[in-house]
Amino acid sequence: MAEFKYQEPFPIQKDSTEYRLLTKDYVKTIEVEGRKILKIQKEGLELLAREAYADVSFYLRASHLQKLANILKDPEASDNDKFVAHTMLMNQVVSAEGELPTCQDTGTAIAIGKKGENVWTDGNDAEAISKGVFETYRDRNLRYSQVVPYTMFDEKNSGTNLPAQIDLYATQGNKYEFLFITKGGGSANKTFLYQQTKALLTEEALTKFIKDKVKDLGTSACPPYHLAVVIGGTSAEACLTTVKKASAGYYDNLPTEGNDGGQAFRDLEWETKIQKICQDMGIGAQFGGKYWVHDVRVIRMPRHAASCPVGIGVSCSADRNIKAKITEDGIFLEQLEKNPARFLPAENPALAPAVNIDLDQPMEEVLKELRKYPVKTRLNLSGTLIVARDIAHARIKAMLDEGKPMPEYFKNHPIYYAGPAKTPKGMASGSFGPTTAGRMDPYVDLFQDHGGSMIMVAKGNRSQAVTDACKKHGGFYLGSIGGPAAILAKESIKSVEIVAFEELGMEAIRKIRVENFPAFIIVDDKGNDIRDGIYLPEGEWFDYFTGEKYTGGCVVNNFASPLWKLPVFVKAGAIIPMTNPNNNVGEIDKNLRIYELYPSGYSEFVEYDDDGITQAYLNGKGTTTRIEIKNNDPSKVSITIHPTTGDFDGFVKDKATELRINLSEMPKKITAKVGSSKVKLVAARSMNEYQNGTNVYFYDVAPNLNKFATKGSEFEKKTITKNPQLLVKLAPTDISMNGTVIIIDGYQFDTPDTHRVSTGSLAAPIAQVTDGNTEAYTLKPTWNKVPGADFYEIEFNGMLYTQIKNAELLFDNLSAETDYSFKIRSVNKDGYSDWSTFSVKTKSNPLEFAIKGIRGEVTAEEQEGFEISRLFDYAELGDMFHTKYRKNAMPFDMIIDLRTINQLDKFHYLSRQDGGNGTILAGDVAYSMDKENWTAVDSFRWERNGDMKVFTFKDQPKARYIKLHITEGVGNYASGRELYVFKVPGTESYLPGDINNDKKIDTNDLTSYMNYTGLRRGDSDFDYVSAGDINRNGLIDAYDISVVATQLEDGIENPGTDRVAGTIFLSTPKQTYNAGETVEITVKGDSVKAVNALSFALPYDQQDYDFVGIEPANLGTMENLTYDRLHTSGQKALYPTFVNLGDKQVLEGSEDLFTIKLKTKRKVTFNLKAVDGILVDKNLNMQKF
Repeated sequence: MAEFKYQEPFPIQKDSTEYRLLTKDYVKTIEVEGRKILKIQKEGLELLAREAYADVSFYLRASHLQKLANILKDPEASDNDKFVAHTMLMNQVVSAEGELPTCQDTGTAIAIGKKGENVWTDGNDAEAISKGVFETYRDRNLRYSQVVPYTMFDEKNSGTNLPAQIDLYATQGNKYEFLFITKGGGSANKTFLYQQTKALLTEEALTKFIKDKVKDLGTSACPPYHLAVVIGGTSAEACLTTVKKASAGYYDNLPTEGNDGGQAFRDLEWETKIQKICQDMGIGAQFGGKYWVHDVRVIRMPRHAASCPVGIGVSCSADRNIKAKITEDGIFLEQLEKNPARFLPAENPALAPAVNIDLDQPMEEVLKELRKYPVKTRLNLSGTLIVARDIAHARIKAMLDEGKPMPEYFKNHPIYYAGPAKTPKGMASGSFGPTTAGRMDPYVDLFQDHGGSMIMVAKGNRSQAVTDACKKHGGFYLGSIGGPAAILAKESIKSVEIVAFEELGMEAIRKIRVENFPAFIIVDDKGNDIRDGIYLPEGEWFDYFTGEKYTGGCVVNNFASPLWKLPVFVKAGAIIPMTNPNNNVGEIDKNLRIYELYPSGYSEFVEYDDDGITQAYLNGKGTTTRIEIKNNDPSKVSITIHPTTGDFDGFVKDKATELRINLSEMPKKITAKVGSSKVKLVAARSMNEYQNGTNVYFYDVAPNLNKFATKGSEFEKKTITKNPQLLVKLAPTDISMNGTVIIIDGYQFDTPDTHRVSTGSLAAPIAQVTDGNTEAYTLKPTWNKVPGADFYEIEFNGMLYTQIKNAELLFDNLSAETDYSFKIRSVNKDGYSDWSTFSVKTKSNPLEFAIKGIRGEVTAEEQEGFEISRLFDYAELGDMFHTKYRKNAMPFDMIIDLRTINQLDKFHYLSRQDGGNGTILAGDVAYSMDKENWTAVDSFRWERNGDMKVFTFKDQPKARYIKLHITEGVGNYASGRELYVFKVPGTESYLPGDINNDKKIDTNDLTSYMNYTGLRRGDSDFDYVSAGDINRNGLIDAYDISVVATQLEDGIENPGTDRVAGTIFLSTPKQTYNAGETVEITVKGDSVKAVNALSFALPYDQQDYDFVGIEPANLGTMENLTYDRLHTSGQKALYPTFVNLGDKQVLEGSEDLFTIKLKTKRKVTFNLKAVDGILVDKNLNMQKF
């Protein structure tokens, strides 16, 4: 019989959380009956809740921000992934200023507490926590989102964000632990419960289930997500509670396997599998890509034998979770990241430019502009938006139902689904990101029918009803990034006013003016994605989904591709091996082979197969099957499947054969032969009869391609058919013995040309490329539409661009300052117009010789979120550099690290466009190779305005560093949108440290430096490596090596601002040594700071000493590159040299660093001196000693 043993359901093995102390007040310990009791005043709980909900509304965990930063480094991340990740990081920089919360939906306040049995509180804990919630939402710029009911149908906003959800549990011990969450509606609505059974618990079934169900999450909850999947649970409630905590990282330190007691555990293998499933879906960070989820937590729990609940939920991109604890040492709160700017890259990600859309045009003009661009086009919106969400839509529907007109503002402007947080003093808006679009789906068709909601802006997926409405009425749905509410408020929203239903509070209808508001086209006015630039090689091609024929050797444009349709073209003569429908290879029917055929002339194909698992194929284990099509007589087709040769373990010889032959008319006669025997084929009267028959054929006049839509979904109703097919199914036979021949008489495959329908003579279009459509690397010809033309063709660079249905086409990836010629003609059913010609020259690239990859540092204090890196990120709008607000920055130095050695031509400084605060007015310019030795150039004085400022280097010196000593700026600040440094046109940049001259920095350069450490000018090899003497001191030392070392092992992303300081001295225990003794020279740091590398020379007489070795002491992870060198002059010198590779811990303080050991050859008095000593920090600043 089993013995009782209690199992902690969630045995969290450790708490690795970093906490900060809020206060030691409000807590004390007392002793009662020999037990130490922790006594907490209610004011302590109020304080804790108040601070927790304040912190979590404006700051996020560093681990979350690091995951966003990682997206920007991933070469597999899409442009959309990177754009969203970068915007999220920029949003957090703004939010961390403490005025604008991360997200406008500041959520339901959730508090989960575990109270030890030796903890006493005075009063009602839930009441104290609620008071803290109340005070935070009252005093900070947060939104009240809680709605309280008065009757079943009457309700209103509570005006306090109460009630909060407070769940308190009893446990052992004398501490009180908490998890505080602010859960927005988007992610809360994406928590799902699926009641399953034991049948789910197989790898195949669970994989299929996950692939099917995670799609329900969509994008409306603001990905990238932290996804939680919980399998099991003693009840549905236990399952879903675990989902919430797991998505918040609360259970990260659970065990990774189960036990007899039923402990919950993390399944790391399934976490990896599910993350891969999510990546492969291509949903990405809201608009396509890899990063739909940051990570996955899979928790396995015990269950009732008759039940298997499965919970799926997320924590969204506003990952607002914070832990806390109260112990006898005080009240502690999880340390969130207060400096998110450190996660931003030095340069903005390189993305395709966005399209600017002026919203302050008549609605028809805005719609006309949007029609030019395909789905997924990134936009910058500027102008007026009308803000309306759930209750406002319901009010307007009620007005329409009463026969009242649609309000004009709903007709004249795009509608933004959103609800703001409170507005900080002195700002135009509070945090104001988009809300979930799907809740407004039922209104779209009705509103568009009345001329409203023609353009909608929001986040997340829309239903098929919205796609159909946009197609019917010519509307658009634009997706905005879910999550970055703070940066939208600060940078994009310029004014806000209420226009209707003021009594609804945050649900009132507002008019806002925006600038550079980011959005993407998600649904267009055709319900389609229109693709340009599809290159088809020579030959005849067929659209797989329609059967339409295309002639190759051209570039196809305006190809209609709805959201469900990926462009797939099949070449005439193709033989395509197929399988039965399956979700994984285990479901493939090995007793059936299927081929889809596009007969045209003669074609053949050899099909290969093996076991698909082992490497037996290397030993010849595999099969081949040759298939031939003969269609030289256009009306007759002969299909021959030769006997299969070869073998492998698991090969099934007896297979049925199914052919799917594409055509346009029912043929006159079909005959078949298997081996030497004729087969009598029976015509099936229906698809069902065909599927259940053998040796049958069926003429499928309209094959249905929409067989696998989710049952009951809107998409299930979508009709997707292609050209007719002749289906032939033959009984199983030994395919290794018997060949198969099918003969078709009366074959025809002619599909109508739906693109050429108009008739009549055509004029040639007159095209031009205006100055506004001419850039350095792109040209966009435009022309007036020609009456009777179905589309246009352009011949350019030997390629025909066809099916151009708009009156413009963009050509990109061109060369700057190059002449290009075009020919254009009109096309319809009757033929072509004459060609007309036009020519144009691309512009010069104004930044062709601007040096990229520049970094900067300043001696003035920087405003958080507006650091010096913003001055060199090639982004002239949307961000800028600014010194600390309300602090005099003058005078200060700006050091510009070009990171390459260049012959300098000039630099351009772009100030604030209004010439406002921080516009730099005066200063001096110098240059250097090493940041130590500077050569003055000239001073400058500029006018206060928004014009671009230019400084020219008259003598065109070579340098790596430029120093601006800035003495005057507007308001005693410095700011700027961008600073470009130009090299002399035609000159090359030299990469410092590229001692091997292969245009890159790698370990080969380090190896060369190791061989040349201590080499001096005058040594025979020095001229050969003199380019490696970067600081130009005639010696290969720690500075030169650091230039390479700091770029290895992923480099140093954030070197910090600490500057190297201190010195090093040498000592020995005595001065006089006899022959044969070992001299131990202790090398000690004296108040050293930020030391990332060091070196010095120790010359010695080789008649006195032999070098024995070095014993490191407190050098951390530094590499020992010491070299005992004999110079060409005959002088012997030891070069102790230590450097960090990549981003490693620096040396700080006063400690023994290492010991040098020399062996005496004769009696000596020790008097060796260190010379040419330098200390180097991560920013390559030097300190000599």
